[in-house]
Amino acid sequence: SHQRYFPFKTRDGKLLNRFITVSNITANKEIKEGNERVIKARLSDALFFWEQDRKTPLEEYAKRLDSIAFLGKLGTMKEKSVRLKELALFISEGWCDNKAKQTIGRAAELCKADLLTGMVGEFPDLQGIMGYEYLKDKEPGVALAIKEHYQPRFANDQLPESKAGICLALAEKFDNLVSVFSIGEKPTGSSDPYGLRRQALGIIKIIIANKLNLSLNSIWNKALGSLIGSVRPFADEVAKLPYPEVQEFWKAVAHTHQILDNHRNQIKNDLNKFIEARLYQILDEEEHINQNIFNAVLFSIAGLDNLYLFQSKLNVLVKLSKDSIWNELVEVVERTHNISKNLKVEGDINETLLKEKEEIELWNAYKDNEDAIQKLIDAEQYEEASHRYHQVFAKPAQTFFEKVFVNVTGDAEKDNIRNNRLLLLKKINQLYSSGIADLSRIPRK
Repeated sequence: SHQRYFPFKTRDGKLLNRFITVSNITANKEIKEGNERVIKARLSDALFFWEQDRKTPLEEYAKRLDSIAFLGKLGTMKEKSVRLKELALFISEGWCDNKAKQTIGRAAELCKADLLTGMVGEFPDLQGIMGYEYLKDKEPGVALAIKEHYQPRFANDQLPESKAGICLALAEKFDNLVSVFSIGEKPTGSSDPYGLRRQALGIIKIIIANKLNLSLNSIWNKALGSLIGSVRPFADEVAKLPYPEVQEFWKAVAHTHQILDNHRNQIKNDLNKFIEARLYQILDEEEHINQNIFNAVLFSIAGLDNLYLFQSKLNVLVKLSKDSIWNELVEVVERTHNISKNLKVEGDINETLLKEKEEIELWNAYKDNEDAIQKLIDAEQYEEASHRYHQVFAKPAQTFFEKVFVNVTGDAEKDNIRNNRLLLLKKINQLYSSGIADLSRIPRK
C-alpha cells in the first residue's frame, strides 16, 4: 500500500515474491530494478522492526501505554484499556463463560500494546494485526481477540467471530462513540474525522449477526460511567473545550464527580439518534426498507434499545405487510390508538360499567388472550403474536367501532363509562404497540 504496488498471491492466499507496478513511461530495466530496490528496502525495514519488536514481550509495551494520550484530553491509552476491559466484561454477561471472560480481560489489557512497537510506528495500519502476530504462538485466543477488536475496519470487512473478539470489538466502538460525543466532536455533514459512522455500522452488524440481546441504554450508562471515572482528574482541563454543552458537562463532572441526569440523557439521546440513522442507512441501502414500518418499530415503547430485537420485529412487519391480515391488523392498532391517545386515566377495567354487548365481548377477548399474546411477545415470537392479536381483535374491534359510541358525556356516570371504554381500547392498543410496533404510524390502504 505504501508503494502502490499490486502484490501476487497464490490461489490459497499465500503472498508471492512478485508484484506489478505501473509507470507512465515506457517500461525498461531501470524502472523494474528501481522498484525492486525500493520494495526490498521497505521489506528490510519491516524485517528489522519484526525482529526488534519480538525481543520485548507485549506486556512490557502495555506498561508504557500511559505515555500515549487518548483524544488529546481523555486520559491515556492505559486508562482506555481499563475502560475496555470493564465494558467488554459488562457486554459479556449472560452469554460468555468464565474462560471467555478470562480471555476478554487479558486481551483488553494487551490490545493497545502494539501501538508502541516499531512495526506499528512505521506502519500504523497494522495496529491489532501486529499484536496478533506477536502473541499468536503463546496465547492464540487472546491474540485473535486483539486482532478482531478493530473489526470491521471498513464496509465489507470480516466481523469478529470469537466471543472475546466480539465483546472487545463492541467495547472499543462504544467507548469511542461515547468519548467523542462527550467532547462535542460528533460527525457533522461529510466530516467524520474519527470514523464514527463506520464504527456505528460495525456495532449494528456485530449485534445483529450474533443475535445479541444487549440494551444500548445500559451500555451507554456503563461506558459513560467508565469514561468519567478515568477522565475525572482532567475534567477541568476538558471543560475548556470550545463547546458550551461540553463545558457544562465536564464542569459538572469536575465539581460533583458524577454526570448530571440531564447531561447523561442528552448524550444518550444523541448517541441513539446516531445509531438510528446508521441503522436506517443500512436497511435502506440493502433492503429498501419502508420508512413507515421502520418508524412503527422505532416509536414503540421498546424503541431502539435492543438492536437485535428491533431487527427481528422489523423483519416480521415487512413480512406481514404482504399478508392478507395487514390492513385489519393496522386498523385495530391505529383506531384504538387514535381514540384513546388523550386518555390520562390508568388502572383496571370496571366490569360493572360495561353496558353494551359489543364492549363486553371485546373485554372478554382481551381478558382471555392478553397473557397468551404477551407470552408470545416475551418469547420473541412476533409473527405468531401478530397473527394471534389479529385473530382475537379484528372482528370484535370492528363491531365495537360500528355499534358502540365511546365518547358519551353528560354526567359523572357517563364520564366513567367513557373513560372505561377508552381504557379498554388503550389496553388493547398497548398490548401490541408496547411489545412490537406502533402501527398507528402506518398509513392504511
